[in-house]
Amino acid sequence: MCRTLAIVVLPVLRSALGMNFLVFGRWTGASVHDAGQVVATAQTAGPFALREAVLSKLM
Repeated sequence: MCRTLAIVVLPVLRSALGMNFLVFGRWTGASVHDAGQVVATAQTAGPFALREAVLSKLM
C-alpha cells in the first residue's frame, strides 16, 4: 500500500522540493522498493529520470 502511494506522492514532492530529473531519478530508485513502482514513479519526470531511477535501483 505505502509503495503504491509513492507513485502519487513522490512526483508532488519533486515539484515542491524543486528537484531536477537527475536527483529525482536517483532518489526514486533508492527509496522505492519494487522495480515496477520505481518505473511508474520515475517516468513522471521523463526518460532521463527513468534511466537514473532504474540504474540506481539495479545497483
